Amino acid sequence: MAGSTIRRGPWDLNRKGSIDQERHSRRLKEALVRQLPTIVGETPVITREGDGVVRVPVKVLDLPRFRHREPRPEEVTGEGQGARSPGDVVASIPRQGEGTGAGEPGDAEHEHTVEVEMDLDTLAALVFEDLALPPLKPKVAGRMRESEWVWNSRRRHGPYATLDRKATLKAALARNAAQGHPGLNGFSNEDLRYRSYTPVEEPVTNAVVVLIRDVSGSMTDDKKYLARALSFWLVRWIRLFYRDLKLEFLAHDTRAFWVDEAAFFTLSAGGGTRSAAAYRALGERMEEAFPPDRWNIYAFHFTDGEDWGPEEARGALEGLLPALNLFGLVELAPERFHARLGEILGRLPNPPVVTVRIDDKTEIMQGLKRLLGSGGGDEAHAG
Repeated sequence: MAGSTIRRGPWDLNRKGSIDQERHSRRLKEALVRQLPTIVGETPVITREGDGVVRVPVKVLDLPRFRHREPRPEEVTGEGQGARSPGDVVASIPRQGEGTGAGEPGDAEHEHTVEVEMDLDTLAALVFEDLALPPLKPKVAGRMRESEWVWNSRRRHGPYATLDRKATLKAALARNAAQGHPGLNGFSNEDLRYRSYTPVEEPVTNAVVVLIRDVSGSMTDDKKYLARALSFWLVRWIRLFYRDLKLEFLAHDTRAFWVDEAAFFTLSAGGGTRSAAAYRALGERMEEAFPPDRWNIYAFHFTDGEDWGPEEARGALEGLLPALNLFGLVELAPERFHARLGEILGRLPNPPVVTVRIDDKTEIMQGLKRLLGSGGGDEAHAG
């Protein structure tokens, strides 16, 4: 058209919204990864039942902007005309936002956080990606079972609803070419192909996770919280590798008793500590309900490491090791180091015995890496 011009603009202008969204998502992921050691121990996350959306606290993401720097001390004046000696303080710069001490309000900014809603599976994927854990290798049981029916074959006869049009077309083209008439020159009954299924057998990979908690008098509420946080992420990781996963809960002081999940995390503390009772109860339950030739067995013991009979506990656990995929001893903020159970159990083969010490929730991720990693070596601090 005469006299008309075509306006040309930046080619990515129309994509500006999606570019900004991608950039924001990338920065949000980076912020989440940096804060994972704190996030994995947050109460709203580990107390979430089932799957769904969780609210994760994340530090506010500030965009780049110019900031005025504070004056350097040598740039501060006000010494007046009086005599001064070297080292005299003639002026000071109050820290930003503290006020003057005379009741005046502060004027500084504070680092705030926002709560981001995200899928729990997405958060778990970030956690495990950052930990770079090796995949679990389940023990394969001897018996087999049928799994889902898999549509993986073709037949010349079958119901019309299962007709595979693509395979039928290929058969017609091949037949016509073989007869000297390349191309599509009609169909015949011998060209028809129908989808069919076959049962596929796979090894049984059922698993049971036994969580053992010391409920003696030295187990404080903080230690109870750490046990809950570790349990949440341990079970979630193992569940990725098994179709069927069963949870068992065992509590003990000087005696052992099986409880449900609610009681496991809420039982009050009291009494002494004898871990051998719990290990014997675990062995009895394995013989009755979880024979090692049919089950992959993972056990995790949460305690502060103080035990009246550590050598007795070592002997009770040693006989169970051939049947266990993994046994993790988690010492929670131990106070006395001369009687630590981990020092005794650390003499057992590693793996399957892995010991770790955790003092606060910032060490949860390193504890997970130690427990679910390749294992090997002596007992180490999670931090």
